[in-house]
Amino acid sequence: MRRFTALVLALGATLALAAPVAAGRPDRTYGGDIEDFTLVGVCAAPVMLHVTVNREYYTVHTDRTGAEAFTLVSGTLFVTVTNLDTGASIDLNASGPGRFVGDSATAVGAYLGWHDGEAGSLTLFHGRRDFNTFEGSGAATPICPLVGA
Repeated sequence: MRRFTALVLALGATLALAAPVAAGRPDRTYGGDIEDFTLVGVCAAPVMLHVTVNREYYTVHTDRTGAEAFTLVSGTLFVTVTNLDTGASIDLNASGPGRFVGDSATAVGAYLGWHDGEAGSLTLFHGRRDFNTFEGSGAATPICPLVGA
């Protein structure tokens, strides 16, 4: 099965860094800054993703043993996607929210996703979807044509 990538709620990178918390109250942490990055191969031209607003938080919930049960990601995330060949850009709301349980991740709002190396795959999803397979309900808007890439 192909591996998929999604920029959702701070890319989930911070999730990997979240320290386990004691059982009891959920632990809420700021998602952290996201540096600009360039995607090559997901559109006909290279595109840069620039986070313009990031007010996302990760809330880690634990079970009675103190093991991580699930993580909710919520808050505001706005991204500008720019075609690096032409300078054309679009501003997107990719605020989610999302829920991570082990290797499973589900979005119930807006998020930006792509298939590494697959031209034309950069897509803004709205609705309930699995982060790994992009299967689910709701709208899917291809972003590459909107920036001429």
